[in-house]
Amino acid sequence: KNAMADPQNHPSSVPPFVPFHGFVVKTFIEPDGKKLFVNICHHDDTMQRPLDARGQDVAGLSTHFDDLRIPVLISKLRTCVDGSQVKSSAVDIVVNSWCIEMCNRKDFPDFKPRFVVTALGWIAEEHSIKLQAQGRMPWKIIKSKYKGGFGKDGSNV
Repeated sequence: KNAMADPQNHPSSVPPFVPFHGFVVKTFIEPDGKKLFVNICHHDDTMQRPLDARGQDVAGLSTHFDDLRIPVLISKLRTCVDGSQVKSSAVDIVVNSWCIEMCNRKDFPDFKPRFVVTALGWIAEEHSIKLQAQGRMPWKIIKSKYKGGFGKDGSNV
């Protein structure tokens, strides 16, 4: 895991790369219950495909999620607002497009939820935060493609 490059460290306001949106997961930060939007993004030129247990590039399908080593970039937490204009937080996770393709496959229905749970663990560890307890539904995939970004409705990466 690496923190995404900080655009403030660059001479222009253009980030070092712009990932493509994948899907958004909504969860909550404990103990205050603040909403957190997790943008699962992808980029092939920047992110290496996952590796299998032997350290080899996954050439195609992998049915063994636990054996994958998934390179990931995690952004800083940032403030945004939700659809009701309530102050919330957003964070981006960038992976190789292979991960998004696997998440969208109907013949591997367990891949997406396992990936989301793993990604939420990475965020909690990277930012030293506690995410919603397991007592309630801890997360939900929402219809948005991106939250907390640029543009009028914050949906631009």
